[in-house]
Amino acid sequence: MTRVKKSQSSCTGRLARGAVYAVAVYLTFVATLVSFPTLQPPLVYINWIRYPFGVDWTGPEGGAGYLGFAHDTVRTVRITTSDNVTLGAWHILPKQPAAVAYARTAKQDSEEPTARNARFDAQLADADRVFLYFHGNAGNRAHRHRVDFYKMLQGIGARSHVVAIDYRGFGDSDRVSPTEAGVQRDAIAAWDWVIARGVQPAKVVVVGHSLGTGVASFLVNHLSTARNTTGAGLLVLAAYVTMADAALGYPMLPLLWPFKHHPQLAAKARSLVAERWDSEVNLSGATSWPVLFLHGAQDFEIPSWHARRLFRAVVGARLGREVGQDSWVAEGELQDSAVEIKQFAGNEAALYQSKEKTPVWFLEVEEAGHNTLADFEIVRTCISAWQGFI
Repeated sequence: MTRVKKSQSSCTGRLARGAVYAVAVYLTFVATLVSFPTLQPPLVYINWIRYPFGVDWTGPEGGAGYLGFAHDTVRTVRITTSDNVTLGAWHILPKQPAAVAYARTAKQDSEEPTARNARFDAQLADADRVFLYFHGNAGNRAHRHRVDFYKMLQGIGARSHVVAIDYRGFGDSDRVSPTEAGVQRDAIAAWDWVIARGVQPAKVVVVGHSLGTGVASFLVNHLSTARNTTGAGLLVLAAYVTMADAALGYPMLPLLWPFKHHPQLAAKARSLVAERWDSEVNLSGATSWPVLFLHGAQDFEIPSWHARRLFRAVVGARLGREVGQDSWVAEGELQDSAVEIKQFAGNEAALYQSKEKTPVWFLEVEEAGHNTLADFEIVRTCISAWQGFI
């Protein structure tokens, strides 16, 4: 009996020492990140996970050929930023009618690169819409769920093009460590590349997913305030209020989880996140842009309360007053005279629409997750309606 008690005591002691050691290691790691903020970006962008692996970025279609796009509808382009970083990107043509695809000849396969680029440029200048896509953290533009969304965008309207970039440090872009300031330069350079090819700003929809929603929100704010420019719209999927808010609850890298349920500790933790990406501030300053928030109710990486809060902030900034009740951030519907609510059959989704002239919409899809919005036909329909195609 005595030996059993000693054994239990010894086991308890080892567990206690292990717990103390784990806490000490955790606190040391967090303290190091706080003391040396330059160590934080690799944990935000996760660009060192270079998935999908083994993408062959060379050749006319630059790695897109095996992803199911129709032949000769994708080209790789190079975009140079203001600090002389070269970005890799894809320009994806609209979906082609079956007769056009069937009629392609081998002559196009032997086309000179200069002639091919001129042909793509001419089609881009004639676009109904150009969707400029900024992806989330980790991986590159060839990730399957991103490709699925490009294909959805291809089919919206008759002549919708997609330009999808990889930020610095991602994909085939220069191996420069990404930071907030650097990625902001990347976004501006991508916009300028599109406009330089004869596309009118009023035809460009800026799209962001996850991390990319902060990038897209920055870009539309910059265009609004620094250039007095308004595009066709801002489309954000799985948006977050600020990077610090996203980090507090991010389950894939839960470094700040111990702080999130304690208001004072949470506020302190937010202040220590070096990469700000403050979407709430940026979106509130871009009042002339049509905005569509898309979010899955089953998104456990960035919960949909982020999009609800942003929707309220954007509509409120345009009306000059607070919109809705605080309780709506966590539960229930937004009840406000400025907002129309539509519940789709089968509880598939709920659509919140501002009643003002420049539309702000929020579609919450009941069964969608963080990376699966492209799987739902209601999403394509909503984007088409928001852009006036149906």
